[in-house]
Amino acid sequence: MINSQELNNKINQSGSLSVGDIMNASFNLFKKVWTYGFLIQLLLLAITIPVSLLLYSPLIQELVSQFSSGNFDPERIDALSIPSSFSGLLSFYGISLLLGAVKYLFYCGFYKIVRDIDEDREANFKDVFLYFKPNYFGKGMLLMIIASLISFFAAALCLFPLIYAFVPVSFFIVFFAFNPDLTISEHINLSFNLGTKKWGVSFVASLLMFIILLVGTLVSCGLGSLFLGALLLLPFYVVYKKVILK
Repeated sequence: MINSQELNNKINQSGSLSVGDIMNASFNLFKKVWTYGFLIQLLLLAITIPVSLLLYSPLIQELVSQFSSGNFDPERIDALSIPSSFSGLLSFYGISLLLGAVKYLFYCGFYKIVRDIDEDREANFKDVFLYFKPNYFGKGMLLMIIASLISFFAAALCLFPLIYAFVPVSFFIVFFAFNPDLTISEHINLSFNLGTKKWGVSFVASLLMFIILLVGTLVSCGLGSLFLGALLLLPFYVVYKKVILK
């Protein structure tokens, strides 16, 4: 297993990358892995929809009741949108964090599948659940929470810090997927090192992929996000590959 010092050396000694190369490599990979990305999106929907319905059941019941009676009460709707009691808030944010961790770990598994296919190894969909093992789950959830906090404070400062933080934070998943035994501080340090050094090409490539995803989603009335969702993840894998795995 390569250590953090060797990873940092690879990052510091890496050459320049072009947006065109990253985009081409991402599209070529997408042709091979889109089915796995689609299945993961379906799996996430199968988990989040029932949980969300359960979480917002009082609000849904109230909306149905108000529409049936014809008496619309915006204040009542606002009151039910977010729980007011401490236990309700705790449950609300606890479930939200858990769903976020599930999504985070699924994406780690997706990166494992992408690398296997990219390196001509046999891919197995069960690897999506690889990082739910007890020795990985806690660390993965903590990284997700740290990433959320960094994004929150960056957004509170201004738009530009959030734009900057987006790239390093996005590398959290990639480093964890391929180096799960590193410490939390090593993951953060390496992600910010690579994200800062390759910020421009990573941001532009991911922005272009987001535009493609947005257009595809609008044209297909929302269905495109299920098929094209993997596009957003691939540029970060390609950058990691060209810097670390070359």
